Order: sequence, then C-alpha cells, then structure tokens
Amino acid sequence: MHAKKNCQTKVARGVDGALLLTVASSDLKLLGLNGDERRRMKRRLKELRAAHEKHLKAIKKAEKKAKKK
Repeated sequence: MHAKKNCQTKVARGVDGALLLTVASSDLKLLGLNGDERRRMKRRLKELRAAHEKHLKAIKKAEKKAKKK
C-alpha cells in the first residue's frame, strides 16, 4: 500500500518513466524520500536503467538485422 501511495505522489509531482531514468540520489531526497526509501528506489532505478539499456540494444540489433535482409 505504501508503494502505491508513493507512486501516486510521484506521478502527481510529474515524475514519469523517462524522467526516472535520469533521477539522481539528490533528486530522490528533494522528492522527500527518507534514507531507506532512497536506497530501495536507487536499487530499482539501477534495475530499470539496465533493463532499458538491454531493450535499446535489442532494438538496435533487430534494426541491424532488418537492414541486412
């Protein structure tokens, strides 16, 4: 429940997926997250960035493969 409320708060403040990829620790503090929440969010953001990079590589690979055909 807390995570849902937290998510709604961030959406209300204009934080979306694209912006999350660029969020720094200091930004999380400005958003009002306490130390434990910041630590969890930083871990999740790291996972999100890694997944995003993996997705971009897959798209690039698919485009390259399509050009060869």
